[in-house]
Amino acid sequence: METAIVVPVEGAELLLAAAATVFGFDRPSGVPAHVTLLYPFVDAERLVVGHAHEAQRALSDVQPFECSFSSIGRFDDPPVALYLEPKPVEQFSAMIEALIAAFPKFPPCGGTVEKVIPHLTVVETADRTLWAEVEGWIGPQLPVRTSVQGFSIYVQTDTGWVERFKLPLGRVTS
Repeated sequence: METAIVVPVEGAELLLAAAATVFGFDRPSGVPAHVTLLYPFVDAERLVVGHAHEAQRALSDVQPFECSFSSIGRFDDPPVALYLEPKPVEQFSAMIEALIAAFPKFPPCGGTVEKVIPHLTVVETADRTLWAEVEGWIGPQLPVRTSVQGFSIYVQTDTGWVERFKLPLGRVTS
């Protein structure tokens, strides 16, 4: 089973859940709206608390911050998706780079992408008509604002994703 390091975006959860209901698309079970920092991560069977502490050390210089999602982007290459763009994107990019440096054995997207674009996926689909409908519906409801206080490590199970570790941003004293 797979794992992922993500920043949950609780402020976008109701919007994405409503969009999925209105337009009839599925969302991953058990994981909230989020910005993925590192996926795939350690195999679930090998994930231990030490991995969580190492991720927290890698992100220890990142302080909690405010962000917003005010524009919509599209990935045209597989996996095709409609997504929300975070601002400031630099904070998320710095977090991704710190995790890549800390965990070089786990390149983002399995090493299939050259540059990771921080994003919050709305829907993965090649249906361009659905993109336009969802974009037209979500657009007027933006921006979504949130306070990023931490990150989580999720584990995929037979029934969906489960949060295994929830960790704060910033320096942690032990």
